[in-house]
Amino acid sequence: MGDSTNRAVPAGVAASLAFGDVVAGGGQTCGASVSSTAYCWGANSNGELGDGTVSDRPTPTAVTGGLRFTTVSVGYAHSCGLATLVYCWGYNASGQVGDGTYNPTAVPVRVAGQATPK
Repeated sequence: MGDSTNRAVPAGVAASLAFGDVVAGGGQTCGASVSSTAYCWGANSNGELGDGTVSDRPTPTAVTGGLRFTTVSVGYAHSCGLATLVYCWGYNASGQVGDGTYNPTAVPVRVAGQATPK
């Protein structure tokens, strides 16, 4: 819908996108489109939308980096997606992004320790 109105019934997403996977949690929603692009919208104070900013977004915004995601998942203030490898972004005070740091990131980072696909 593109606004911040609370709704008691489902409302369409304000975009002409086709999603194969959508998840919601914390204050954000993310989905993997049928064209394998990840989009997120909602709260973004920790970079959990993965668009390189910390600006809230009322409509789906592409996750930066050009990765092709088959599925996405969201946590309290972070998100992850499965491309060829697993990438995460957002709040990271407990290391939940998985890159070996405790630094938040507003862009997808590869989860450490994964074997590079052949």
